Amino acid sequence: MQTPGNGPKKEAPGAEVRVPVVLVEDQISMRKALRRMLDSARLFSVEEFGSARDAVEYLKTHPVDLVISDIYLPKGSGMDILRYIRTRPIANDLPVIFVTGEATKDDIVQAVDLGVNDYLIKPFEPPDFLSKAKSVLEKFRNPTPRVRKLRMAEAHFFSGKLDEAMTLFKELLAEESDSVRVMVSLAQAHARVGNIDDALTLIDDAIRLSPIYFPAYAVATDLLLDRGRKLEAIEYLTKEISIHGKQPQRRILLADLCFELNNPKAGLEHVRQALVDNPREETVLLKMAELQFMSGDVEKSIHYYLKTRRKNPHCTKALDGLAQVCVSIGDPPKALKMFNEFLRTSPGQKDVLLARARLFEKIGEVDPALGDIETYLISEPESIEALLIRGRLLLRLNLLKEAQQTWDEIEAAVPTADSFGKIGVVCLKMNKFEMAKRYYQKAMQLDPHNSKYAFSLGYALENLKLFSTAMDCYRAVLKLHPGDVEAKDALARVEQKTRKAG
Repeated sequence: MQTPGNGPKKEAPGAEVRVPVVLVEDQISMRKALRRMLDSARLFSVEEFGSARDAVEYLKTHPVDLVISDIYLPKGSGMDILRYIRTRPIANDLPVIFVTGEATKDDIVQAVDLGVNDYLIKPFEPPDFLSKAKSVLEKFRNPTPRVRKLRMAEAHFFSGKLDEAMTLFKELLAEESDSVRVMVSLAQAHARVGNIDDALTLIDDAIRLSPIYFPAYAVATDLLLDRGRKLEAIEYLTKEISIHGKQPQRRILLADLCFELNNPKAGLEHVRQALVDNPREETVLLKMAELQFMSGDVEKSIHYYLKTRRKNPHCTKALDGLAQVCVSIGDPPKALKMFNEFLRTSPGQKDVLLARARLFEKIGEVDPALGDIETYLISEPESIEALLIRGRLLLRLNLLKEAQQTWDEIEAAVPTADSFGKIGVVCLKMNKFEMAKRYYQKAMQLDPHNSKYAFSLGYALENLKLFSTAMDCYRAVLKLHPGDVEAKDALARVEQKTRKAG
């Protein structure tokens, strides 16, 4: 999630425009330290993120001149960010610096293979950090006039200035009619304004000019998938991977499509090949575990979840996968036994304690779940996830005062619409509608155009028999999303209740 209040600073009129930088670091103290170093140079405008996934989502729609990232991150990794940048069809020369304290030799080799521009091993001195950032930027920001024009067009594209982007792309194409990079970039701009046929024509022209330019196939794949044309998309995606196979996320996408179209054998083969290329890759190992379970092979699924954990000792998704598989087959004790063994061999694995607490909660073992959470919070007192679990467990024990105290802690630590919304979900599940109303009202104050919060507030008000204000909430949802069937049904239901009450 993007850190509130840490967006790019608006410059005063006439001030020098600062360099847009994305900073990705899950450890808050380190992220703040890096931010202070960057701010001290008075050159950078920084966007902070705590996960790989959130950073990638931001990069999809914003022009940036530098990415600084840790390698080990939640919801992906620094490698995923780097791989996304280097394989996307547009602005793929964006410089990336890795800052990490746990990198192995294999990590560094992989980063260099993927095209990282530089890296720093913690600890380091601020002058060294700033020197590397400035050096990498100097090379990036002094290109040839043509590349400068192309980057300007790409920046317009990311900023949503599509007319300006298309004008520049067309000018570049007029200057060099066989530039496949420009053709594919222009195709993306056409697609963004709805000219899908023009976009696909440009892509096919680019492929005829350069049959091994894999970004053209990638763009065609994504355009077709967005329109539900999956069989056509598979043809382009298969060709893309045959040209540039070392793309684990694209192989995973192809595997998912194969499963969806009832070809699990082909899907598993694509994931196996991805493992050959990336034997330690967390997302690939997790996907193999998931698809083995979908294929009905429980033991192989468990095997790959365990393998994921061995290869990636910080991977909590592997723990959740083990729990999910065992619950699905009606054998939660099997997962508990594995968790107990993890903790016996290495008691410091706090995430195992949290995973075991989640499993205890799922199977209704409230007291042991609460015991694990309290132990976890001794070393991680600011963990929002753990505090939310504790709040849910205390509610199940009907310890309302203690639950409220826990939510007050969350509110003090992370007073965001998202945290209030999560507390509201807990309250609704426990039928604590007055509490839910309070937290969704707070969420709406911070994010007044969020239809999910508006609907949930309406539901809480409806159950409190505050029908008039409940209808206002449902109408607000329909104003944002006129076709929302659930909101229409809810509004009709409350109107009927109002008529009966009258």
